Amino acid sequence: MWDAGTEYSDLELAVAIAAGAALFYALSAVRAIRETIWFKLWLFIRAYGLFLLVFYLLVSSGVAQEGAFIMGLLAAAVVIMVAPERSRRIPAAVKRKVIARDLKGKRYNPKKHHIDHIWPFALGGGNTVDNLRVISKAKNLAKGSKKPGFWDWF
Repeated sequence: MWDAGTEYSDLELAVAIAAGAALFYALSAVRAIRETIWFKLWLFIRAYGLFLLVFYLLVSSGVAQEGAFIMGLLAAAVVIMVAPERSRRIPAAVKRKVIARDLKGKRYNPKKHHIDHIWPFALGGGNTVDNLRVISKAKNLAKGSKKPGFWDWF
């Protein structure tokens, strides 16, 4: 329990600040990729459900468990292979919100500005307002698909 009279060393304070910053960065990353997490979780649930259904139907119809297991795995693999990719398209309403938030009434010029993913789409970042920002075209092209630094979240 925290006591007002307790003295903390500089090392303990530095460790607490570093741990807090690392936790903030990790939680920001998870928030930025939450769409991808849900997408993959939903895909897993569908594949696992189909596996169980195929396995149950084949075993109940008299097929050996080993064969039913393999057929269930094949069915789950097909579900995963034919699943659609995440869409890179940013909805117009989200674009409008990001532009209004970042440019504060100024006009968006696609020759000067880009809508950038803070956590890159290629690394799982979503098309949510909190993961998008308007930055200069040159800065965005130089950044590429690098993970954001700590200060990029501000």
